[in-house]
Amino acid sequence: MLLNPEEIAYYARAAFRFSNGVQLVFSDRRRLGAIWLVGDASVIVGKLGPEPLGEDFAPETLVKLLKGHRIPVKATLIDQSIIAGIGNMYADEMLFAARIHPLRRANTLRVKSFK
Repeated sequence: MLLNPEEIAYYARAAFRFSNGVQLVFSDRRRLGAIWLVGDASVIVGKLGPEPLGEDFAPETLVKLLKGHRIPVKATLIDQSIIAGIGNMYADEMLFAARIHPLRRANTLRVKSFK
């Protein structure tokens, strides 16, 4: 999202011009984004897991979320219903930095894996 861009780029998918002159542009080069118009935001965000950059998100929180999942840890991390906002590239980088193999089962991780 761009606020008041000087020009609308080729990859812009939507532009909103408000009555106060502010312009908001949704630019999506990779075409992975989406925009929904809903009456109640919980229809969309209610299905999302917790935000990993929130103040109350800690290694213990992550281990609790992964505990019940026998699938590979990378698949678990990119599942938006478990944790919101982690995409493929972020999951790769996180696992590499933590030296955790992406195919390791999610429920085998412990807090010491992240410290």
